[in-house]
Amino acid sequence: MNKKNGMRHVAVIFFLAVFVILGLASASKPAAPIQTETGSSTSYSIMTNSGSIQQAALPVKDFTSMGLIFVESTAVLDSKDNILEGSKITYDMLMKAAQKVGADDIINLRIDEIRKITTTEQINFITGKDVNGKTTSKQEKVLVTTTTVDYKASALAIKYTGR
Repeated sequence: MNKKNGMRHVAVIFFLAVFVILGLASASKPAAPIQTETGSSTSYSIMTNSGSIQQAALPVKDFTSMGLIFVESTAVLDSKDNILEGSKITYDMLMKAAQKVGADDIINLRIDEIRKITTTEQINFITGKDVNGKTTSKQEKVLVTTTTVDYKASALAIKYTGR
């Protein structure tokens, strides 16, 4: 590359950089939402990049905290994660615990699961008759894998005000 072409490349790169910087500086940023309250809903006005204003009304419910609730459950699963016994934690379990403390609903739900995988050896006895009609039996060892899952859930029980 000769000196003349090198100067052209530098000039083109310089003008591209200036163009990009000016373009980024003039890009409009969306305005922060403006919140207005009317009765039991809150309306947000949001200005988009094209300058149009969109409004969305969001229902607002006041509540008081009734405290944390905790629910635990255990399930035994087979190798394909089918439940053999027990159960997972359900919404109904959490709502029953919330209703015991006088709550209407739950928020800030968290469910943790602790998995324990167990492999045991099982002996199967197979009994049958051979071609001569003689009774035969055979032992067969099989590895059986089960997973025990302990579920622990916590949530904040709330009671709506103004009901």
